[in-house]
Amino acid sequence: MLSEQHAIHGDMFRIRLCGSDQVHIADPHLMESVLRQEGKFPVRPPFNSWKTYRRVTGTPLGIVSGEGPYWKRVRSALNEKIMRPRPVLAYTGQLNGIAHDLIHKLRRLRDTHGDEGLGKILSNEFYKWSMESVGSVVFNSRMGCLGDDMPQRVQDFITAIDEMMASSIPIIAFDEWHRRLNSKYWRRHKEAWDKIFEISKAYTDEHILSMEKRIEGGEAVEEKGELLSYLLASRKMSRPEVYANVTELMLAGVDTTSNSLCFIVHLLATHPEVQGRLQEEIQDVLQGRPPTANNIHNMTYLKCVLREATRLYPVVTMNCRVATEDMVIGGYKVPKDTIIVMNHHAACRNQEVFEDAEAFRPERWLRSEANHKAHPFASLPFGFGTRSCVGTKIAKLELYLAISNMLQQFELKPIEGMVLKPHLRTVLTPGNQVPVRFAER
Repeated sequence: MLSEQHAIHGDMFRIRLCGSDQVHIADPHLMESVLRQEGKFPVRPPFNSWKTYRRVTGTPLGIVSGEGPYWKRVRSALNEKIMRPRPVLAYTGQLNGIAHDLIHKLRRLRDTHGDEGLGKILSNEFYKWSMESVGSVVFNSRMGCLGDDMPQRVQDFITAIDEMMASSIPIIAFDEWHRRLNSKYWRRHKEAWDKIFEISKAYTDEHILSMEKRIEGGEAVEEKGELLSYLLASRKMSRPEVYANVTELMLAGVDTTSNSLCFIVHLLATHPEVQGRLQEEIQDVLQGRPPTANNIHNMTYLKCVLREATRLYPVVTMNCRVATEDMVIGGYKVPKDTIIVMNHHAACRNQEVFEDAEAFRPERWLRSEANHKAHPFASLPFGFGTRSCVGTKIAKLELYLAISNMLQQFELKPIEGMVLKPHLRTVLTPGNQVPVRFAER
């Protein structure tokens, strides 16, 4: 991994890879220097295979793959609904309901498959929870991901995302070459994207039809909470742009949040003292009730647990930029068009950056912690600045609600003989199993 390269070459080194100069940094001071120099339109290294697929199929770019003024326009439209605190907190009730359904599903699976059986499929179940949550925000309706008779297209969507991510790696630097040869890797990649867009478009069209019927009935749909109705009613995007952005929101939001929840429950199961302290806070604040927005605001340790878990297991292990002009980083001149790779995974596990860096210690993030001295740019699980994750507030709310509801019902324990084996597949995943046992409280 790149963390090993930093151990050999230091906090900053340059390599030439696939015809491009890259500067890799793992020092938070240098990361801050890069991010503070961002222009109006920060540029990330392109997902070449994503862009090639869009070009070949005539599909617009979205919030993840777009750049420049187009990206800024799309970002501004989405910010209105999912980056402002008040609209985000309005989703608390429906996300609580989804968390409750997840708990019931976990019980059923535990009772029918046993603890080990559940551990082997837990990441997929969390994926369904995350998809249900994102779908609820986008469409203001339930997709049925957590029911016993889950629609087949939900699993097809999940499978297609996994295949798209996995097939991105073999063609990451030579996507055009693979496309021209129509290699098996390109075919896999294109077929996965075709399925992703097909399913996302079907859900979107169904919602549009429902919205049109509501309009015919005299309903002011722009006042509804769902994101899609707002985008359509506001006319801030064309219909093809809406399709593209709904698709990218769903695939980006589902993959990252579900993997984060896997790592969190694993860490809580293997650190009973942390789980006990968190459970006490949840009991004191909630008194057995479903969490509200005000409750979440008052649960300081819960926020520390999320922050510490994403430090140890950042789903997005690195943050990348393309220098839009000549820059000076750490006293070195970095020419325009250089790819800058900020390795947060390496920084987060560096003993010089975090004391006892390999330990899971959520209390390190408490303001009262005397020895808290970590640089604020060392751990940026949701990115920074205008190019940060557009779904940050939604993702955090989903995780806070899922964890607090879960710990009211279950004591999380490790499964003996099962081991977590994280796997990097574009994003960091927990691998094939999550060894967590859900014992009744």
